Amino acid sequence: MPSRNGTHRLPSELDTVFVECRGPLRHAWYPVNPPPPRRNTLSAAGEQHSFLCDRCGSMKHEVWSRRTGQLMTRWYVKPAGYTTISREFRADDLRLELIRRWNDSPPELLAVEYEE
Repeated sequence: MPSRNGTHRLPSELDTVFVECRGPLRHAWYPVNPPPPRRNTLSAAGEQHSFLCDRCGSMKHEVWSRRTGQLMTRWYVKPAGYTTISREFRADDLRLELIRRWNDSPPELLAVEYEE
């Protein structure tokens, strides 16, 4: 079934950042200044919060209840080239794809020091 942003693809056909975000690493969301509110999404009871994925460039917009903190609505804006992965693929398939890619070209690792 095609998505609104394109067709479903195999994990091996996606850019690595999209496999990482859809797979085990998930999106790396950071809060950003929201764009002007979408029509009919805000009321006196809710406020909009927006997030940018530092890895793939996806945007997530949410409206939270000022009274309860409950999520009232959410929508996404995907970057060019972002396509969905068919639901027939599991997280295991995405991890295997990352193993293959990272063995071919290891990612840059962060140096972390641990206290004893």
